[in-house]
Amino acid sequence: MPFISRLAPKCHSSNQRPSTTFIEVNGFVSPCCWLVTDNIRIQLLKDFFGDDFNKLFITKSSMHDIKEIYKKLKDTWETDKPFPTCLLVCKKKNA
Repeated sequence: MPFISRLAPKCHSSNQRPSTTFIEVNGFVSPCCWLVTDNIRIQLLKDFFGDDFNKLFITKSSMHDIKEIYKKLKDTWETDKPFPTCLLVCKKKNA
């Protein structure tokens, strides 16, 4: 699947297993540690996912359901407005 030309998502690089998942001590599941490194980034996720944010906890949803929710974030990679944290952390050097 071709990603937007200005992103090189680390969670999909050949150097990492595509199934990398981070589970915080509070049960929050994230496909990338950069999404939850500070309160500002967590708030970005809350704003982006809205009511679905609360479904991103392993205690509230299955891993399958959580991965389905995260597809919404991944879909932004193919737009002119990728999710801000993805753009900040995974922007190609030449883009």
